[in-house]
Amino acid sequence: MLLIVTCASNAESLRVSSSVKGLHIVAIDKIPPAPLMTVTENTALNCERDPPETQEGKIITGLGWKVINEVSSGDVVAVGFFSQGEDGTSGSCFVKNGNVAIFEKGNLQALVYGDEIKDDSSSMIGVITKTNLRNTFRLREFFPGVPAVADLYYNGKVARVQPLAPLEPYCEGTAPVPNVYGKPITTARKSLINYGWKPDVSETDENDPSAKQLNKKGVTEVDTCSGTGFGFCNLYYAREGGASLRVTTMGDDFTVTNYDVDCPK
Repeated sequence: MLLIVTCASNAESLRVSSSVKGLHIVAIDKIPPAPLMTVTENTALNCERDPPETQEGKIITGLGWKVINEVSSGDVVAVGFFSQGEDGTSGSCFVKNGNVAIFEKGNLQALVYGDEIKDDSSSMIGVITKTNLRNTFRLREFFPGVPAVADLYYNGKVARVQPLAPLEPYCEGTAPVPNVYGKPITTARKSLINYGWKPDVSETDENDPSAKQLNKKGVTEVDTCSGTGFGFCNLYYAREGGASLRVTTMGDDFTVTNYDVDCPK
């Protein structure tokens, strides 16, 4: 959660709203300093980040925050950042006070933050990525697999946190991908098949127990699974026209955390 103190609201009267439980957005023109970090004996090496590349990111780090990532789209720069983190298994990092800032032409416009965390859970957000939707970014949790949480629409006059879009168009609109985030792969693949994605059958590695388990469930498009850590699996799909889709799952229930599309040249 961002600690909003004496920050003035956006002078341009940006209209902000959120229809996603637990996520909030505020029009604001100044970021407060990061909260004082809790002193620990061990440094969270997994949470160390590279120096920011944008001027907007440098402003945020100058206030004591750690920048996770920066995304540019025209005059808009979105920055995901947090105050401190704790090392997790398999090189992971669990962040506290995760936020996303929206700048336009170098000026801060709005901030997105989550409900205050009462336990040791990580923040709801902290990562921001692009989408193929007009004026829309994707808010993600800085957790292994970077699960998608919500969409952020911004057009200079309106900034709106909203549920994930039901469809994301790829390849000039010829390869739509339905919202399969957070669904078990057995359910997600049905939606993908309904939208024209055909499972790309792969030969099962006899030494891959997760792949064999998926095969028994009729999921024959699994390529590889990591045998340790968070149990990531990659599954592949194709469609007429040459587009291909990679879906990533995590955990024993094979929950979809991410996907990406490769369009034909």
